[in-house]
Amino acid sequence: WNENASRALIASAKELEGFVPFVGAGLSVDWGFPSWKTFLETSAPDQVVFQNIQECIAAGRFFAATDHLLHALGRTRFNLLVSRTFGNEHLRRPPRMTALSELTRFAIGPVITTNFDPALATAYRDAGRPFILELWAGKPFLGAEALLEHLRFLLKLHGDATDHRNRILTQSEYRRHYEGGTKPLPQLVRRIFTTASILFVGCSINSDEWYLKIVKDLPPGPPHFAIIESPQSAVARKQREDELNLYHITPLWYAPGQHDNVTELLAFLARFAPER
Repeated sequence: WNENASRALIASAKELEGFVPFVGAGLSVDWGFPSWKTFLETSAPDQVVFQNIQECIAAGRFFAATDHLLHALGRTRFNLLVSRTFGNEHLRRPPRMTALSELTRFAIGPVITTNFDPALATAYRDAGRPFILELWAGKPFLGAEALLEHLRFLLKLHGDATDHRNRILTQSEYRRHYEGGTKPLPQLVRRIFTTASILFVGCSINSDEWYLKIVKDLPPGPPHFAIIESPQSAVARKQREDELNLYHITPLWYAPGQHDNVTELLAFLARFAPER
């Protein structure tokens, strides 16, 4: 681990309000759901679409990759596939403690996620700490009050698998719901990042993510962290570190392929959280 970042993260965990987790698809894998990359690649109907998707993913352009699949399948088939793949019927409770399970032990305020599956809500409900609100798209104004009181609510930035109208998976959906800094959800995201320390976990944090455009332009504020897989080479690691610094995010690296380290670190942080 990055020693300085670890100390700062522990200090944040000791605070009564702690930090706000920002949860990506990596934490849903143990609960039966594929990563978005896997979903896109395995859903391609032919080799041409598959290659187009792979090229976009390699360039970090996930919106464009999704657009390729949407156009190839058609909107009705695409929506049905998303709902079936990421709906409740595919939820599989893991037989052991996972990173998501550890998170429920001490992160009891707001939680942000780009996932639209039910894994997070299920894990918190199973832990006896259900979210009092689940917000996305047209409902973020409700989160402002909950944020002030540090209430336990789930902000689903990309929407929910069951709600086709209020998702952000393609370029057109992004423009319709979130483009422009005056809309409610970007305003809420800006407020969260300027008032709380954020811990990214299970996230790829690629430059195509719309919320990073908001974070990049914010003035210095609370420290933000990311538990993230280290690149193989020192050069690539330094390049990735410089990229994350643009978004005011300090990485805590774990060894390539050692994803169980994420669970271990979250279990370690739980030891420093105050009683609640």
